[in-house]
Amino acid sequence: GAALIFLLSLICYIKASNGYFSKNILWFCLSLLFSLLAMFTKEQGITVLGLCIVLEILIVSKCNIAQPSKVFENLRTSGGHIRCLFLTIWSVAVLYLRFLIMQNTLPEFSNSDNPAANDPNILTRFFTFMYLPFCNLYLLFFPWQLSYDWSIEAIPLIEKLVCWENVCSILMYLSLIYILWFYLRCFHLLLKNKNNQNVNIFDLMIFGLAVMIIPFLPASNLFFYVGFIVAERVLYIPSIGFCFLFVNGLYLMVHVKKQPRWLYATVVLSLIFALQTYQRNIAWKDEENLYRSGLVLSPAKSYLNLGNVLNARNKTKEAEQAYRTALKFRSNMADTHYNLGILLQNERRYKEAIYSYKEAIKYRPRLATAHLNLGVTLMSLNLNHDALKVFQNASNLSDHGLKDPGNHAISLTHIRYNAGRILFNLRNTQDAIKWFNEALAGMPDNYEPQSIFNMLGQAYSDLKKYKEAEYYFLKALEFKGDHVPALLTYAQHLVSVVKDYTKAEQHFKKAIFLDPDRVESYQIYGRALVSQSKFDEALLALKKALQILPRDEDSLSIISSIYREMKDYENALYYQLQLNDIKSNDAIALLNLGALYHLMGRLKDAKKSYADALKLDPTNPILLENIKKLEKITRV
Repeated sequence: GAALIFLLSLICYIKASNGYFSKNILWFCLSLLFSLLAMFTKEQGITVLGLCIVLEILIVSKCNIAQPSKVFENLRTSGGHIRCLFLTIWSVAVLYLRFLIMQNTLPEFSNSDNPAANDPNILTRFFTFMYLPFCNLYLLFFPWQLSYDWSIEAIPLIEKLVCWENVCSILMYLSLIYILWFYLRCFHLLLKNKNNQNVNIFDLMIFGLAVMIIPFLPASNLFFYVGFIVAERVLYIPSIGFCFLFVNGLYLMVHVKKQPRWLYATVVLSLIFALQTYQRNIAWKDEENLYRSGLVLSPAKSYLNLGNVLNARNKTKEAEQAYRTALKFRSNMADTHYNLGILLQNERRYKEAIYSYKEAIKYRPRLATAHLNLGVTLMSLNLNHDALKVFQNASNLSDHGLKDPGNHAISLTHIRYNAGRILFNLRNTQDAIKWFNEALAGMPDNYEPQSIFNMLGQAYSDLKKYKEAEYYFLKALEFKGDHVPALLTYAQHLVSVVKDYTKAEQHFKKAIFLDPDRVESYQIYGRALVSQSKFDEALLALKKALQILPRDEDSLSIISSIYREMKDYENALYYQLQLNDIKSNDAIALLNLGALYHLMGRLKDAKKSYADALKLDPTNPILLENIKKLEKITRV
């Protein structure tokens, strides 16, 4: 996109320079507009303005740069001085606009993106940055080993004075100086001989060189640091200049020097490059092939990306192996630790996931999503106090200089919301409300707040502030009418507070229709029916929950208690025994089993269940009371 708009700007300028300024002002304005669009597409697009000035001086106004004193005179003659003036003013204005958009700061990036930029040794930085243009030039001449991502493993830092890399750098810069000197010398001699045709050829070659060099300058690290060491994408526009030079050179060799063998060699070279392009297209066919192709040059980044692809395809073992291999190459990659943590968390390997999230935070302390997932994982282990500390510490992480402040803000909102949830579950309702309100205050515009509104409704309901509770339940449903948790909690509110059973029934059924496999919906609906003494309907709902999740503890417990309420002790015992099979060492489950045996007159079984429960919970008052009652019966 940037290259296309870049060329459009250049073409419009060529059209605009065909005559005096006032006659072609439309083409000139189009050129300026396209230069602005090119910059917004990619930063190096702005360099088209510099190329337009070079084009004006060399080709349009035919200035003799070997005689700098006559350059302005030539520009005035052709009207080029006005165009150059406007180009300069426009360049300054566009650069100023760019800095305004970036809030007068340069983009920040991690050490792994450009390690030379953060190296404390000035000589290391100098040698490395002087060598990088040679690497890019080498890729243009010999694009055999390519990679979608050139990481720090591909081009190591140059820390020694005497090395082949520095030799290559020196030879490249000496060659460039020699070309410029040779151009100026030949230009001067040709003008003396009045050989304008050869002058034009030299001008075209220098212009081709300018197309190679000028668009590359923003990515060269010479003016400001960028977030990469080598990127093939930044060579797309410079390659236009390379092709320009190649074609001009081929024209000279074939048509001027009469050496057609160069044309045959070009055909062979084109076929070789076509084959290489075909092979690269195969690599780019899908993500897995692409990342596997980069394992040689950029193993750490490629194994990370490969792990992401494999994980998305549910190849979790291979994905885990890829992540761990990436960490062997570079152990300080926060993204790799984080993605490995997600994989382990999804597999319920919570302790390993916690370690991975902590490592991610260690290497990138402001990675809000790692703090969020660490807290959520701790919640999964019922370590709520530890999770709360994590959320409290991470709730005000700065977004200064982050690449994606929007996602950072979303993660902070989730963090505050989850802190509120923990406090609500710990019965610290007032503090929970504060956290929910903080989440609302700091949420970005694209955040969907129905979950926060729903929790605020539950919190106010817990404080018996039912008007406020209803306001937030309705607010949640107003924002997202198909939000199942809000439908369920509002339906509960309608049953327990408003006593509007008909409306509650509608909300329950809507929630079940929207998510028919959600066990919680049937359980809440079942409890609501029990509160209305609709036992048969409640049993139907809860047995549906058991069809979805056959060994669900809550469903078994509620069904058993309903049958017990109906004095159907055989069925109550049937479901209680299933529950006790799951929770064999749970004092409450053993107490309830003992109570059922007690009611059924199976006193020996009751005594055994009570005894087992007593070992686990010797101070339970209900258990002790039931044991006393049983002892009275056995004495009689």
